[in-house]
Formats: sequence, C-alpha cells, structure tokens
Amino acid sequence: MTSPGRSGGLPTAAGGVHARGRSPHMAGVLVSVLTGVVVTVFALAHADPFHQLFGRLTGIGTLGAPTPAFVGLSTVLVLPVRNWALVSG
Repeated sequence: MTSPGRSGGLPTAAGGVHARGRSPHMAGVLVSVLTGVVVTVFALAHADPFHQLFGRLTGIGTLGAPTPAFVGLSTVLVLPVRNWALVSG
C-alpha cells in the first residue's frame, strides 16, 4: 500500500511513513480498516469469509500464478529461435 500511495496509484496519505521510525504506518492503518470493513460486511450477511471469499481468491491465484512463469519460459524458448544470430555469436 505504501508504494502505490507514493506513486499516485492510491491517495498520497497511503504512502505516508512515520517521522521517527520511518515505518509505513498509514498503509497499516489502511489495511486494518479495509479488513474491518470486509469482516463487518460478511458478519452482517451471516456469511463465512473463509468459504465465500478465500475460495474464490485461491482459484484466481491458482490460475494467475503460473501464467507469468509460462510467459517467461516461452520467451526463453522462442528468443533463440527468432534471433539465432544473436545467440550463435
């Protein structure tokens, strides 16, 4: 949360650091508030956040994690074929 706050992806307050300890305390507060909101919404809906939310996020992560690895592998395999003059010297 600190980096997007500093680069402008989030409000600049999210990128704030503590003056003395230089810890990203505002990002910690933001994460705590967002977690509290999610838990409150699930509590009001009488739903289980673990089964309702975690299952969906796990599925997305399972599909999303190998994709960059596959793209990187494809690049390593295709680059020498397309640029053989660079590889062979």
